Amino acid sequence: MSGDVRTRIERIAWDRTGTFGLVARRVADGREIAAGEPDRLFQLASTFKVPVLATLEARVEAGELDWASRHTLTDAVKSPGSGILIDLEAGLEPSLEDLAMLMMTLSDNTATDMCFAIAEQPRIMDRMGAWGIAPISILNDCKTLLADAVGVTVEEIVAADPAGKQALMERGPNPDAGANTEDLTRTNLASPRAMATLLEGIAAGRLLPRPRARHMWQIMGLEWYRHRIPPQLPPRVRWATKSGTLGGVVNDVGVLFTDQGPIAMAMLAKGLADQGRWERVIAAAARVVYEELGR
Repeated sequence: MSGDVRTRIERIAWDRTGTFGLVARRVADGREIAAGEPDRLFQLASTFKVPVLATLEARVEAGELDWASRHTLTDAVKSPGSGILIDLEAGLEPSLEDLAMLMMTLSDNTATDMCFAIAEQPRIMDRMGAWGIAPISILNDCKTLLADAVGVTVEEIVAADPAGKQALMERGPNPDAGANTEDLTRTNLASPRAMATLLEGIAAGRLLPRPRARHMWQIMGLEWYRHRIPPQLPPRVRWATKSGTLGGVVNDVGVLFTDQGPIAMAMLAKGLADQGRWERVIAAAARVVYEELGR
């Protein structure tokens, strides 16, 4: 990689209040762009939903799970924050595929917690280990992440009604929250290089059969939050992404489908004072990645 490319991205991303890392890798030949601190650990926020989805895909492929299986929505399982299921009546029975779609498109936290329970946390970590994805820790569902962020207990969230769950989120931020920790035993963490390696391995067909990978990209290509990686890409470039935000954490990861083939990209950041500015930084960095690797 030309040092000029790294310098160009780091100039775009300069922000004295925060820290970032970027890795982008072209699947066809492994050519890579890295900038910032690509091997540092960052809180994943909602980008942890990508390893959850990948694990579900692997377990469906193995015959252990069925996308058509039905799962009952309860008030206890409802999680505050983003999504629609928290506002729907308990007793609804969405399919596993419905839940995965809501998890990735609306970043629905309730759907995520249901998918997380179905995928099983130890199985997620076992899968990442078997695939050689490191460093990474996927320990907490959305309730646990949000409880930590605002300084309440998971039990308080579970016990509250839907309106009460959302009201609990107004207590934050918790000064002792783990958003900036690099303790792999505490929260959901990974390096940008680990996330890019996961996405690149799936896109290359090494980690999942290609039909399972296509299913992932189909779901991730419908994400509603399109203001980070996608905005400055040419219209002909398809993308499959998942963003994540938690306090001063602003992330986006995904795959760009270009004339030069797929490009895996992960840009993670923390300690940021201006979320809106950083979203524009991610968009500009994605444009540089496309210009260097995708044309």
